Amino acid sequence: MLNETVVFSVGNAVMIMIGLVLVFLAVFKEYEPAFFLPIGFGTILVNLPHFGQITHQVFGSFLYEFGIQSSLFPLLLLVGVGTLLDFGYLLSRPGLLLYGTVGPFGILSVFALGQLFGFDVREAASIGMMGALNFPLSIFISANFSPHLLATIVMAVILYRSISPAILLKLSSSLILTKDPGITTTYKAHPISSRARILFPIFVTIIFGLLLPDTSLVIGMLMLGNLIKESNLVERLSSMAQNKLISVVTLLLGLAIGFTLNPGNFLTRDTILVFGLGFVAIVLNTIVGFLFGRLLVLLSHGKASPIFFLVGLIPAPLPVELVAHFVHKQGGEDNIIELALAINSGAQLINVLLGCIFLSLSTYLIG
Repeated sequence: MLNETVVFSVGNAVMIMIGLVLVFLAVFKEYEPAFFLPIGFGTILVNLPHFGQITHQVFGSFLYEFGIQSSLFPLLLLVGVGTLLDFGYLLSRPGLLLYGTVGPFGILSVFALGQLFGFDVREAASIGMMGALNFPLSIFISANFSPHLLATIVMAVILYRSISPAILLKLSSSLILTKDPGITTTYKAHPISSRARILFPIFVTIIFGLLLPDTSLVIGMLMLGNLIKESNLVERLSSMAQNKLISVVTLLLGLAIGFTLNPGNFLTRDTILVFGLGFVAIVLNTIVGFLFGRLLVLLSHGKASPIFFLVGLIPAPLPVELVAHFVHKQGGEDNIIELALAINSGAQLINVLLGCIFLSLSTYLIG
């Protein structure tokens, strides 16, 4: 995956331009700066002539093998993601998990489309995980199934993470009708004890560890992060996991991915297909989400709003922007954002769980 650039070619020049664009977007436009800045700068470095005689072979190879091939970086990111999730609202109203059942449709649809476009099962499984827009899980699966597509898939996931709110706003503006139910807090949370909050991640880890032993580490790291958050005894550890840990790991991970971006594995037909399939996943998720939302509105006699199906399609805190837009548009209640984040936490959990199931099934199909 890490190749030394000996002869400077047109392809290297193009990759340096791509790196400069990523740095520009990160610094001046503030598009995913934590990811685009180290990836862009790493891309510039790796495509310079003779880069790697010392630094590339030692530092770059170490980052890739130690952080990505071993799955250390994505698993540490899952710990950080777990500290951001709050399952208290969901524990009091488990029915809200219905709002998070749409995201896996994108995973399965892109998995099927990937095979139609000539990708094998391993590649299609890696590409399919883009449907969840889950950055750590996409890295984990790609590194194990199709490392040659890792950089492309990561770039697509990061890009669509940053622009997905705009895409969803555009699509939802034409799908939501003026007669649709307004955004109100008809769901009232019941008090949940701290003991229940602590036991929840432990039980989830044990149950899915027994059912899907091959993926127990993935769900375990996510639940470890949530357990750290809910345990007041380790408040300093929780703060570190939410801030410093994610920042340092993201920086090193971005550099490691940037060091893999060379003309041979990025300037290809597969790159165009991967980005195209990622866009298809977002559009299909949105349309299916609203169709499911229409059904729930009908069954609940107007007590549900279709907009909540969107908050599970993108990672927090982006759903806040989406819901805030419609709160202002429909004149809803400001405290609905708390409900949106709770639904998003449930949706992220479902995406990871079903991603683990999908990973296990793909492993079985591959043999």
